[in-house]
Amino acid sequence: MKLFIDTVLSPIGNIYLVSDGTHLCALDFVDCDRRFRTLLHKRFETVDLVEQENPQGFSDRLQAYFAGDFSSFDGVPMRTDGTEFQRKVWQFLATIPAGETRTYGELADILGHPGASRAVGRTNGLNPISIAL
Repeated sequence: MKLFIDTVLSPIGNIYLVSDGTHLCALDFVDCDRRFRTLLHKRFETVDLVEQENPQGFSDRLQAYFAGDFSSFDGVPMRTDGTEFQRKVWQFLATIPAGETRTYGELADILGHPGASRAVGRTNGLNPISIAL
């Protein structure tokens, strides 16, 4: 699969930004290159990463986020893939307003899976676009 990648400088470290040409597919720290590539290959199997500056304007949106515009990803098409449970968790994360938090247990309860806080935590750790979601 052909994916477009940009490296974005941020106040918390350099970040890989990946797009499929339409959707934001991944955000990860450059320092976590091995993990980043492993997770990409698990999701897409064969990956052809093509460097592209600011694919679909997503890099600008990431910069805007770090400049304080926490709504900069609103309306951006995102591709997370994952299981149905994972997609539910990630979709719910997108509804939490900036500056607010929820515990993994609260998320599990809200999603109708009481007692699944570890699964929610594990899913949160696998979020491929965690800054945006």
